[in-house]
Amino acid sequence: MCHLKLKNYADCLKDCSDVLDIDPTSVKALFRQGKCYLALDKWDAAKESFRKVLELDDGNMEARRGLQSVRLKQQQQKEKEKKLYAGKKLFDGKDRPAPKKAPPASSCCDASAPDGSCCPPPPPEAAAPPPAEQ
Repeated sequence: MCHLKLKNYADCLKDCSDVLDIDPTSVKALFRQGKCYLALDKWDAAKESFRKVLELDDGNMEARRGLQSVRLKQQQQKEKEKKLYAGKKLFDGKDRPAPKKAPPASSCCDASAPDGSCCPPPPPEAAAPPPAEQ
């Protein structure tokens, strides 16, 4: 609980996990885990923790409030995104990067070559340096 009050959510989650390893039905640990996830905006995990609390203790009003908080935060985020993207055309083709073109298939690579080679070696004059002039 101390970690939760001090907003040390990573430590709090570790403590809750340790407790739940020993006793998976610990309502306190599940509830505190849900509070941590809620504070970290991990709403699906928070919802799951609060639901487990309610499965174990149907009358737990704090867990019900926790679920309500998750729903409220999700709704607020949805409204925020609606306002942010209102009137904007997303993915209208202007902001997309150009599709990458596949490299052209080489005509020299033929699996039916008798020696099993893929491409012929470069011509000897291209591989050798030009002769020095005297």
